[in-house]
Amino acid sequence: MYKDHQFFQQPSPDTIIWRYLNKQKIFSLIEKEALFFSKASSLKDPFEGRYPLPYKRIVMGGIDRGAIDRSPIDRFSRNYISEDTKNSTFICCFSMTDHESDILWKAYLQETDGAAIQFQLNRLKTCFNNAENEEIYIGKVNYLDYKSESFDHGSNLFIPFLHKRVEYTQENEIRGITIRFLENREKNENGVFIPISLQNLLEKIVLSPNASKDFEEKITSLCLEKGLGNIVIRSSLEDKPKW
Repeated sequence: MYKDHQFFQQPSPDTIIWRYLNKQKIFSLIEKEALFFSKASSLKDPFEGRYPLPYKRIVMGGIDRGAIDRSPIDRFSRNYISEDTKNSTFICCFSMTDHESDILWKAYLQETDGAAIQFQLNRLKTCFNNAENEEIYIGKVNYLDYKSESFDHGSNLFIPFLHKRVEYTQENEIRGITIRFLENREKNENGVFIPISLQNLLEKIVLSPNASKDFEEKITSLCLEKGLGNIVIRSSLEDKPKW
């Protein structure tokens, strides 16, 4: 279930959260009643889990001066979290925006049919209540210029996964992270499915702009079948001016 952590920055509980999904992933979410957490090693950003250049200079400079004992720093000497750690760290990414985003639709959807789930942050925290053996941490991502800026508490394993390069600022990301891997969870080579309560999580399912009528009917029918009610709406990007 959700747990607090000192290094995870918390927005207001009523912050609006979005997750943009293609057709396959939205059906998977509802049918499995599970959120997919990707292995950190499978995420597309090549800087995922890496340390900024100034952090490397500080650490290596301290070692060279004899100010820092080399042995506990060895795992950071190549400036990134080990592959073993990245392969056992699982991340689910969301975006914090008051409204849907045309930029994010284009970034996450390469087809006409898809959907975004939308809810308040407090609902995300409670949707894992039945997953008693999980430890899910949730916090916002901070953005840095990795060539000129760094972060504190670099020795904490979570910190590199709570920072991204400034080039990704438009995502305004908040993440769920777990470092526990339970063998009884459904998984594939890229991640693991964490069970959730759909009723606790979902407020709205927003269809992608120009989604097909057939897709809308299938999603609506599945939501009704799962007891979620009529929570499916069309994208506001389809609105026509009335003034």
